Amino acid sequence: MARKKIRECTAKGLLKRHHKLLPNNFGAVQAVAETDWVALAEAHPWLKTEKLVVKPDMLFGQRGKHDLVGLKLTLEEAEAFVKARVGRIITVENHASHTAVTDTVTHFIIERFVPHEEEFYLSIQSMREYTCIHLSHKGGIYIEENWDLVKEIRVEVGEQPQKPEGYNMDELFGSKTIADAVWSFVLESFRVFEDLDFTMMEFNPFVAVAQADGSIRCVPLDMRGELDDQAAFKNQKKWDGLDSFPRVFGHKNSPEEDFIAGLDAQTGASLKLTLINPAGRMWLLVAGGGASVIFTDTVCDLGHSSQLGNYGEYSGNPNDEDTYQYAKTVLDLATRLDDQHPHKGRCLLIGGGIANFTDVKATFRGICRALLEYGEKLRREADFKIFVRRGGPNYEAALRMMKEIEAGIGVPVEVYGPDTHMTRIVHLASEYLNEFDRNKVTAS
Repeated sequence: MARKKIRECTAKGLLKRHHKLLPNNFGAVQAVAETDWVALAEAHPWLKTEKLVVKPDMLFGQRGKHDLVGLKLTLEEAEAFVKARVGRIITVENHASHTAVTDTVTHFIIERFVPHEEEFYLSIQSMREYTCIHLSHKGGIYIEENWDLVKEIRVEVGEQPQKPEGYNMDELFGSKTIADAVWSFVLESFRVFEDLDFTMMEFNPFVAVAQADGSIRCVPLDMRGELDDQAAFKNQKKWDGLDSFPRVFGHKNSPEEDFIAGLDAQTGASLKLTLINPAGRMWLLVAGGGASVIFTDTVCDLGHSSQLGNYGEYSGNPNDEDTYQYAKTVLDLATRLDDQHPHKGRCLLIGGGIANFTDVKATFRGICRALLEYGEKLRREADFKIFVRRGGPNYEAALRMMKEIEAGIGVPVEVYGPDTHMTRIVHLASEYLNEFDRNKVTAS
């Protein structure tokens, strides 16, 4: 599972289509620099009659701090608000990590202003062995200060949320009517979360609003969402054709990431690359999206998250040229040492599960070609060691071919087949780096 953030407008669009307990008038639209405001209003007539809320839809917080939130605006005021701020360059601070990122504001979300008094909080998040729900009658901007009021509900795999014993929702949420509406909202949100393969869904705040028929409906005002991108193959209709995810605010793709994205768009296979740390010492060439997540998790579990160079995968039976270009790009990044990134003692993990239909020998031909091309840099500049584990059609010939190039590149290569656990090579790589560092200290 790879968690991918989606824009608030996208998340609310999915809710509108699939959530059965939202008001009929729930919805939002997106605005960018190129928006045709006349056409937008014609497509969504409520924009002309409702008071509106406008805010950036850019996957970052602190929106009010940067004068980027407009409340109770008319359509004309909303248009002026967006045009005055779209393209603005801002810096967003992360106080927890003492870092900051700078980027351009390009997307806004526009929705109805919802009058309310009390603000509530709900989040649902996939954990390793269960799903965690957090619910509070005190939501909004002070949720962190009031975290002691948040109720945690753990839901085991295959189970449904159960109202905690002793949790007096009637009193906390003001009335039995509101409490019942809130709990129904929790259950329906959980259903949507599971059905659409969300990995995180947060409403901060959501509010309870009386409807014309006298009923109470809960309305999310601010929402964050993340999807499991490995579920895209089965969710295209449910996700309304969503096939790409917005980049994180402040992240600029490297030329190598753009190059692989271009290859991915041209081939029927899947080629993905994210550069994490140019000075990383552990680099991945992993077949399969699921395997890439498992390898990455294991690297982090072993304490090497700060040394992970990249994340990505190749899958879908790529041809020789595709795997050559992909491997060549990763190797070029992995061997790029300079004064800023002088750390030697690196390793390359060429791994994956047991393939069903991918010709392992064919994909390894492209990888071996790239390794031979970068052999000199591998042995001279970075003190590399390569660990290989793979299974599937023609895997014996593939592993034999990989072992045979060891002499040609002058870099140690350890190869393992399907009889070895998939992540065993991560442990071996960890031991190699730890031993390298110990020897370096001893030598000094």
